[in-house]
Parts: sequence; structure tokens; C-alpha cells
Amino acid sequence: MKKITLILFLCLISFNTSIYSQNKATLDELLDRLSENHMGSVTDVFSTEEIETLKSHFYTQNNEDTESSVLFGNRLFTSTENVEINVVAIDSDDLSMFNNIGPSPLTEFEGAGVVILEDNATVIVDNVGNIFMRPLGTNTYNNIGFANAPPGESFTGLERLSDGTVFGLSTDGVGSTTLSVFDFDVNPIEVTPIGPTGQVLGIALGRDDNDLLYSHDLDTDELVLIDKTTGVSVPVGPIGFDANFGQGMSWDPHTQKLMMTAFNNGLFDSELREVNTDTGLTITLGTITPGSLDQFGFVDAFPENLGIDENQLDGFTFSPNPATAFIDFKANSAINSIEIYNILGQKVLQQSIEAITSRVDIQYLKSGYYILNVTVNGNKGSFKLLKQ
Repeated sequence: MKKITLILFLCLISFNTSIYSQNKATLDELLDRLSENHMGSVTDVFSTEEIETLKSHFYTQNNEDTESSVLFGNRLFTSTENVEINVVAIDSDDLSMFNNIGPSPLTEFEGAGVVILEDNATVIVDNVGNIFMRPLGTNTYNNIGFANAPPGESFTGLERLSDGTVFGLSTDGVGSTTLSVFDFDVNPIEVTPIGPTGQVLGIALGRDDNDLLYSHDLDTDELVLIDKTTGVSVPVGPIGFDANFGQGMSWDPHTQKLMMTAFNNGLFDSELREVNTDTGLTITLGTITPGSLDQFGFVDAFPENLGIDENQLDGFTFSPNPATAFIDFKANSAINSIEIYNILGQKVLQQSIEAITSRVDIQYLKSGYYILNVTVNGNKGSFKLLKQ
């Protein structure tokens, strides 16, 4: 069992940083502090100078891990990067960089979040319980309510089942973790505790294709299976690495895998990991932005087609994607129109087509991610577009 930090999470930001920065710590002292459990941001525990010292130590040890990774699928993972505190989209095809959408306006740690595809938005709960809705591809936060966690606990995970039910995981970091259910159909939003999970420090929440709930305990480094009706957890098995700080977990329907954005103490950096829900063991799919320190308090996957049934568009296809100069469109019925929006929600292109094929010039667009809205025979769809 790891050491347990006995300072409540809500006091870490104001207390720990000031204490740690009074005297310059040695590397051994920094490593000893790193060996403790910390459930928030790495910047709550280490100063900028201390982070650079640890980066130098770990990156020298793990320089063979700094190659970029090319992975599977055409998926984006939405999150907030909690070192520089920016809203980001992580492309599972290329972990060498992420799309920096813009700074988060929040001052509290964003430890729990889940995508609501019907709203094309992410619901986020910060460490004091404020609930926000953030449209995908933007850094705009709308406060929609408050989540009451059990006394002394903060939310560290959200997951949405296939039927739309949203569960939350909260913990005090020193022995109490609780499963709750959220009701977004009432005003104000209701959060009902189901029961204690038995974890020391439950740090993330995810599911599988059968809507079974999983979490991992930052204290024991074990994956656990959580009963949705009682909250009680049973161990599945060790995750296979030393996890610390806020972690993210998400079911990816495209690959049918449970994924993690995991802060690995052995690397002092974050990885994308695949979880074996039968054994608990995880395997790394690559370091996220190798050579720079990143940390993610939550993560959730969303598809290239943002919640719209592609079959409604009657054979619609477009290529190439990524694109550099032109996009070719094709459908079985008339393509009425296309619109392209940048990540700030600004319309950068609108064109009427009224044909089954068309080519559109996008040479003037800056490199980056865009949202492509298409209307085919009166039906609308939205897609991710990458301009190179």
C-alpha cells in the first residue's frame, strides 16, 4: 500500500505549495513526496522549479519513450490539460501533439467529466462541486448547477451508460469513496449517493460495452468492478503501473475498449492506456506529447461523426481527411449545403451545392481541427475535419 497524504484535497492548493516552496528540496525529497498519494493536479504539489527537476530526472531515465505513437481509429478524446490548464482534444491516431483549443477559465481542478453526445458537449464537475457544460471543440463553460458530494469528498469521475444514466465517483482521498447517480432532468440537478465503494482513493470511473462500471484505486493501483445498485466494489486486478494525481477513464465505442489517460509516476508523465477489464492489467499505447509534462483529470471519447447517424445522409462521404487543399463530397442524394466552423464556433465557410458530388477549396483555412456540418436531402450531420 502506498503512503497516504493526510492533507485534505481541498487544502492542497493553498497549503502544500506554500510549504513546499519555502525550502529548495533535494531530488530524494521530491521523489519521496511523489511516492505519496495525490488526487489533484501535479502543480498543487510541486512548484515549477521542482517539476523541471523531476522532468529532467525522469526524462533522462525514460528517453526511449519519447517517440510519438501512431494508434488506432479516428477518435478524439476531450479533456482539460491540468499543468497549463488548457482545453484539449487528444487524437488517438497521433499522440505526438494535441489540439490546444484554448485556456480553461476555471480556477478549480477539473477532476470529472463526460461527453453528452446529444448536446455535443462535455459535462464537467470541478473539485468543489460546480457543474459546467462545455460544447465540444470550445473552451466555453456554462455553469448549470452544483453537485453535492458526501462530506469531505470531491468528484473524481463521471461515466454515462448506454441508457443515458450518469454515475459519479467521489472521494476524500484517505479512505472514503462513494458512488452516486446524477439526475440532469430536474432543476436543480440532483445527485443521490448510492453507497461507499470500499476504495481508499477511487480516482476515475469508466464502463464497458455491457454497462459494467469500473474504477481504479490510486492507493492500491488496482482496477475494481463497482456494483451500480449498492456501490460496493470488488477487485479485478493490478493495473500494472504506479498511478498518481488525477486520472481519466473512458469507454471508447469505436475500439470497444476501456481507455485511460494515466499519470504514470514511473515516467512522471501521462500516457494513453488500454484497460483489460478481465484482468485489470493496462498496456500503454504511448506517451501523450512526449517530452512535455501533461496531466489530465478526466477524459472521454467522442466520434468523428459527432452524435449524428451517418446512415441518415444517404451514402454521404468526403475525402481526404486530413485535407490540405480540397475536399471532395459525394452522396446518393443531393448535397444541399456545407458549413465549416472553427474550434471557437465561428463559421469560416458556407456553400450551397445542390448536387450529388462537389469539390470545395479549403486552402485558405489555417491548420487545425474544424467541425463540418453537412445537409443531404434535408438531413444534417456533423463531422470532425482536420486541415493540414
